[in-house]
Amino acid sequence: MKRVPKVFLIMVIVLSLITTGCAGKASNKPPIVTASPTASGKAPNAGYITITDFRGKTVKVKEPVTRIVATYGLAAQMVYLLGAGGKIVGGTRLVLHDNFIKLIDPEAKNRIVFAGNPKSANVEEIKKLNTDVVFTSAWGDERLDEQFEGLGIPVVALNLETVDNYLKSLEIMGRVLGKEEKATEIGKYYKTTLEKVTKVTSKLNNNEKPKVLLIEYSLKRKAFKVPGSDYFQNGLIEMSGGESVSKDLPGGWNVVNTEQVARWNPDVIIVVSYSQKYSSASVKSDILNDSSWRQLKAIKDGKIYAMPNDGESWDYPAPKWILGLYWTAKVLHPDHFKEMDTKEEANEFYKRFFNTDISKVKIVGDWN
Repeated sequence: MKRVPKVFLIMVIVLSLITTGCAGKASNKPPIVTASPTASGKAPNAGYITITDFRGKTVKVKEPVTRIVATYGLAAQMVYLLGAGGKIVGGTRLVLHDNFIKLIDPEAKNRIVFAGNPKSANVEEIKKLNTDVVFTSAWGDERLDEQFEGLGIPVVALNLETVDNYLKSLEIMGRVLGKEEKATEIGKYYKTTLEKVTKVTSKLNNNEKPKVLLIEYSLKRKAFKVPGSDYFQNGLIEMSGGESVSKDLPGGWNVVNTEQVARWNPDVIIVVSYSQKYSSASVKSDILNDSSWRQLKAIKDGKIYAMPNDGESWDYPAPKWILGLYWTAKVLHPDHFKEMDTKEEANEFYKRFFNTDISKVKIVGDWN
């Protein structure tokens, strides 16, 4: 047997170390996989995008996406923000009754069918829609997700309940929909706007932060509800320079009575509504006419406000929360935000991202 020259052995060892080093480097970028070309020169995953969703699951979606089902209503509103709303063929009741969507997409009523929600979706109906992807929530029913996946329909689960998760979800959706540049532009807008507000509110002392009650009246439950620790609204209040009185309650929406509200005795009350039948302004009016609320500090001081709603309420984690941030910051700290024109900010937002202007949008609620 011939002896292998030492020079050759050294070269093999060096090449091995280089290869091992490259393979061991972990990427900090979002998990998008680009396959290596085969002998034919084509990548085996060409025509697909691969992401990791909020279940920690790797999902492969065929490109381009032309038909979308969103069983997570807020995700549908984000699809419109990304400029792909015309591709939605199935959605929730929230989307079907969304007056803002009706304004910017008049054909939606003829195209979008009711598909259910993250915990109760019509699998057979969605199958008939021949969708390319289903956007759902990370808190949805995993058995439904498995049924869709069993039919070959990719499921992308999102989480929108913090600013970081909202922006990450926006990035994931941008990649899936081929709208990466748009998602980046929108993300920069959100971050810039957020910084504009929080650079002021972050300097406030605790005694400058009012106790805030954000409250919704549920027509379905015939009761008042407030957001618990899992929900976005508490963060919105804190970023705006307030302290949410309900932030330590568990989970999502919690039913409360006037006795509990009296124990909190908030400095400010913000009323929200997700119903076209009973607006935040109407709920506010009814509270003001109810004697059981009159001894509250917020009522005595005249500090009860109706959150604007343009078909989509400005408090929840969908496109308009950034307008809700502007509005809430000015409601809580008018002296610190004297130069902020909420209407002008809203008008610029509508024009930039939805190609419409404020004169065409019906907004219900208090303007400050």
